[in-house]
Amino acid sequence: MEKLGYALDMLFQLSLFALLDTSTCSIAFNELASHASPGLHGDSIYKTGNQGRIGGPCVKEAKLNLHPSNIQQACTQASGKTFIITEEDRKAIEIGEGLEEDIKQGKVKKKPKKKKKNKGHTSRWQSDKTSPTGDSPKVHNSEYSKNDIEWEPNPKFQPKVSLMEGGVTQKLFESVTKSESERGLAMEEDFRSRIKASFRPRESKDTSEIFEGVIKPQWRHFIDSKSQASVFLEESVQSLQLSGKNGNKIKQRDRLFFDKLLEIFKTQLKLSNHQDHISISPMDSETYIFLQVFWDLNAELYFRIYRFICSALVKMKMSRFEFQRRVVTLTNQITQKTLVENWNIISRSLAQKDVKFTPAIMEPFGEMFQLDREFPKVLDAPQMHPMAPHFKAWMSDLESNRRFRDPMDIGPRPTIKLSSDVSEILEEAERLNGADPWNVYHWINCLGLGQVENLEDLNDLDISTSVDIILALLHSPNYKIIPWYESPDRACVIRMFTEEKYYQHLNYICNRLQKMSGGSGSKGNDWKQEAPVSEILKYQAQDKVMIYDHGLDVKLMQTIKMTRQYNQTYREDWELFFKSFPLKVKPHQKEFIKIWFQQNHI
Repeated sequence: MEKLGYALDMLFQLSLFALLDTSTCSIAFNELASHASPGLHGDSIYKTGNQGRIGGPCVKEAKLNLHPSNIQQACTQASGKTFIITEEDRKAIEIGEGLEEDIKQGKVKKKPKKKKKNKGHTSRWQSDKTSPTGDSPKVHNSEYSKNDIEWEPNPKFQPKVSLMEGGVTQKLFESVTKSESERGLAMEEDFRSRIKASFRPRESKDTSEIFEGVIKPQWRHFIDSKSQASVFLEESVQSLQLSGKNGNKIKQRDRLFFDKLLEIFKTQLKLSNHQDHISISPMDSETYIFLQVFWDLNAELYFRIYRFICSALVKMKMSRFEFQRRVVTLTNQITQKTLVENWNIISRSLAQKDVKFTPAIMEPFGEMFQLDREFPKVLDAPQMHPMAPHFKAWMSDLESNRRFRDPMDIGPRPTIKLSSDVSEILEEAERLNGADPWNVYHWINCLGLGQVENLEDLNDLDISTSVDIILALLHSPNYKIIPWYESPDRACVIRMFTEEKYYQHLNYICNRLQKMSGGSGSKGNDWKQEAPVSEILKYQAQDKVMIYDHGLDVKLMQTIKMTRQYNQTYREDWELFFKSFPLKVKPHQKEFIKIWFQQNHI
């Protein structure tokens, strides 16, 4: 029977693909506008085309980088003198922490062009300031990737002031725009890897091999059942057979499949509601079969759908982070159904092929690792079991890392007793909002939520340990694509314990750590003028936590610091700065930024 089923599967693929033409969908996004569903109209999107650019018009880029050599050249042009960037200069001009690797020594000779000479001009970056410990500030490699600033110079731009004020400001703003563009590309790549792993968790040349020697034929749902998906495909085949020329068949096929998948995405992700952190729809078996069949038919449809919706987000008034959170939750739902289905096939197949894997052995083993259920409880280090690597091999890295946590990474999951009501909120948030229970448990434990009646009972070691774990979580891959401030984990914690209690505990821990560390030390704040933000935060860990909790990051704060350092107008007028800044900054973020720079006297 197994061979017969496989033969029928192959025969069906050949016949259906011969009719449908297996080339990828060729509809351009502007062609889809006329028949797209409400809220996704052609006039509401940017024309992304097949190249897959995201979020509308992107910044044109040339190859002019903001390296020290460019700064040297700018100083030379402004003053008519030759400048040498010193080691201290390098520390001051880094953008984020990653750019120090780009800095190279050497003089910059004068260009043969005309130069305006500003007599008496000296480098403003010379500094012999020390840190609160008495040591010279040191620049350390960051967890963030290097971001070279590339821009297309405006030929009409003729600054009346020195390039150090006008040109550097423009370049810094361009760097922020480019970072956002790169973030969008990273989000699309994250979706690609997740959707692939959700349907094909095991990497293999034979995509139908779900475990070594175990085959899961494609189109099995079509062959084995009269699902809604199979009915849709049969009707589609009949419709295409009755259509006219081949060219029309291809266009009709593309539009038919694209529109159907878009309809499923709209319903499942609740795209008509742009509110942040709403739950997506639960996934039933019929929806899963539809999605599986479409993946088998043409996986490229998913990537086109993703780009199409991204291009309409502005019109839909939905943030990019919110859409990404929803599609990640969707891929989690698909993954759970795929793994349960695959485990049933694997366990039966192994029992038939090898007497060592009898049902009496496989069933308890599946229960121990919770392979027979969706959204199982996260286990600490089950990879210690000798069979664990075999299961991780067919589960995908994404899911195995989510299910099986190494306690040496952040620490074992805290033992916390939650009320039944709070536990239900967490379970629902995992299934419908994309929350990670393992992360949520750590946040609850670090903030003392639901456990500590009196925060004053926490000792200094409790405080410092909590902040260390929080920073480890913030810098982990969990919040690389969707940062903590926008994450479903943060929304879940607030929903479980209220926003007021969340801030009460977070502020207490940060203020307590500040008192423990003694502020900025005996050296005062003068050294901070020339120090990178990353160096300042080495002595103010509580500030780093608050920066991330306000939806900001160290690199952005460094960009703001440098902009105000080289542009006196912005230094004196915050409102003008925020009005000119290329990113939309929320009111609470503006207030935090102003207070932080004032408190640190920079």
